[in-house]
Amino acid sequence: MPRLRGIDADRRASQHDADFSEALSRGLTIIGAFEANRLQMTLGDLSKLVDLPRATVRRSLHTLMHLGYVSFDGRLFTLTPNILRLATAYRSSSPLIARLQPICDRISRQIEGLCSAAVLDDQDTMMIARAAPGQVTSIGMGLGYRVPAFCSALGRVLIAGLDDAQLADFFERLDPVRQTVHTVVDKVALREAIGIVRAQDFAYVSEESVLGFQSIAIPVRDHQQRTIAALNIGHNIGKNIDQRMQSFYLGILREHLAA
Repeated sequence: MPRLRGIDADRRASQHDADFSEALSRGLTIIGAFEANRLQMTLGDLSKLVDLPRATVRRSLHTLMHLGYVSFDGRLFTLTPNILRLATAYRSSSPLIARLQPICDRISRQIEGLCSAAVLDDQDTMMIARAAPGQVTSIGMGLGYRVPAFCSALGRVLIAGLDDAQLADFFERLDPVRQTVHTVVDKVALREAIGIVRAQDFAYVSEESVLGFQSIAIPVRDHQQRTIAALNIGHNIGKNIDQRMQSFYLGILREHLAA
């Protein structure tokens, strides 16, 4: 067996749970390496990207090919549509999606606009429900779409829902990268923004994550009043609707969530 690289050896040494499956972990890491800008990759590409030996990656790819999740054309590896089975399994079994998708559908029909729901995944927001009429530009925000939490309305609501210790850890690890010319990257200013979100119980963000796009979001809480998701209405810039979003749209979000 090839010798593990330093970073992988450290992960292995720090893993004290005897039931942890390194093979499964590596396979999922390889699946996660494929993104919109990395649709096809060579064995060498993947090995460098996931920081694992080529032989280890080759075995994982062989298994994924055997299971039908990866295809190979003789040079490049690509995910197959079968990978959607994993997402479908989550969507069909998640009570949170079952609750939020119909709400997104109803709001989208009422406003003839975009409505989404997301959860916090480390330092990103990830879309778990979404609805939009055909005439609204989607800007690529499909299910599973990720955006840095610090610069989105959904994300700031989710960050504001963290307890003080979690919030401190979030900001300690945060390395804010500018997404547009409007993105706030100063940590002091971001902390102040999160404080405002906590006080008013909603977040409004304009063009910080995507140029030409603004949104307003509210928290979704469980029975213990913990923030477990966020719900938002998004709109392309083109009308002076800032105040409308903070009154009319905010009321719609809260009304449908409470229904």
